[in-house]
Amino acid sequence: MKICLIKKKILFDNIMKESKIKNIIFCPEINAYNKYNTIFNKCILNETDTLFLIMAGPMASVLSCELCKHNFQSID
Repeated sequence: MKICLIKKKILFDNIMKESKIKNIIFCPEINAYNKYNTIFNKCILNETDTLFLIMAGPMASVLSCELCKHNFQSID
């Protein structure tokens, strides 16, 4: 299983170095929903065995639901 992180642009380098997260999709710090279509399109380019860890405020719930409809797993 691959892991994809969807988050704001602030990174915690020490966590990222030791994790298996290799794919990061950044979203805006405010009004992330304005970039929803762009973020969703980047997500569906991944393989279906990818687990998405979504930290994107209220948009995360909507994105998680939509990814589920496309046979992806996600954690909001």
